[in-house]
Amino acid sequence: MVRFLHTSDWQMGMRAVHAGNKSKEIRIKRYETASNVLNIAKKNGIDFAIIAGDLFEHNDVDEIVVKKTVDILNQFAPIPVFIIPGNHDPSLPGAIWDRTSWHRIGSHVLLLDEEREYDLDGGITLYPCPVKQKRSGIDPTIWIPKRLPDDRRIRIGIAHGSLDILPDSINFPIEKRCAEEKGLDYLALGDWHSFFQYDRVLYPGSFEPTSYTEKDSGNVVIVEISAAGITPKIEKIKCRSLNWAEFSVDIKDITDIEKLEESIRMLGPLASLVLRIRVHLYLSQDEDFIQQLETLRTELDEGAFYLEWDQDEEMPIADNTAERLPEGILHDMNESLQNILQGKIPQPPCHVFAGQDRLVVQKARNLLFTFEGRRKK
Repeated sequence: MVRFLHTSDWQMGMRAVHAGNKSKEIRIKRYETASNVLNIAKKNGIDFAIIAGDLFEHNDVDEIVVKKTVDILNQFAPIPVFIIPGNHDPSLPGAIWDRTSWHRIGSHVLLLDEEREYDLDGGITLYPCPVKQKRSGIDPTIWIPKRLPDDRRIRIGIAHGSLDILPDSINFPIEKRCAEEKGLDYLALGDWHSFFQYDRVLYPGSFEPTSYTEKDSGNVVIVEISAAGITPKIEKIKCRSLNWAEFSVDIKDITDIEKLEESIRMLGPLASLVLRIRVHLYLSQDEDFIQQLETLRTELDEGAFYLEWDQDEEMPIADNTAERLPEGILHDMNESLQNILQGKIPQPPCHVFAGQDRLVVQKARNLLFTFEGRRKK
């Protein structure tokens, strides 16, 4: 029997440029997630761990990235860790694997950079398919020999590529029946960033999300195989530190705002959320509507790990809402903004803004009413 952890696509050193000033923090979170994987490995009594490619984002990552990754992998000892290069960190001359900083790695970590059998204790054999270039149209598992009739070893393939039943399966294509045809008890794959299983073939997905399009990333799996030919037992375990989510919503009334807020709450603590929200606003005559939407946006901006909010239409405010403003500067300011929206030139000193874009003026008016609503509270 064998029990092992399967993970892939750590992408250490990922740029995350879309997150602006949060990019560095997102990169740092990946070390936290790597420590989560370490804890899962220690708690689950595994015989070894497999990292099926793309441990690093690319071969030119900073030295500090290599050092910190090596430090975490060294903490797996005495658990053996088997790694193959992926298409992001292929085994090429001058690659990460040649650096002095990588050679600080402990003897329990083995880079499987040859296409050959690796026999382990207990009748276990690994069949690694290391990647040696960025792109290829050749199936990386093609070298794996078929099982002979008298072979009772537990045979585990390790590859990085695109299963041919997945979208965009052009780079390093892998036949979906590979495990069956080769007589593998399990094929540990990397490259696809969401969890996906086809019979004995499995992608755990990236251990930490890398984009909004990933529907089930942030996992590792514990695999248990009792004997050759027996169906593996799979346990999927969450390990991610951040939860990425994308919403595109039509907002017509307060109910729609409440539904959006509820969907976000269900994802987990705000501080762990990386959010991209696109809001399409319909016309509203309700001041409370405007205030509630702005309050939600402010709360997410202040509480979420990262927020990208895209609002593709501004809401006009009903003229009668001006009656709710007290006499004074806010009332006068609203009157001037309303005049501009009606094509009139307001009294000085606001007359200088008469040529402003209508959307800018409308947004200013929305903010005015939002401010007044908060002031009352």
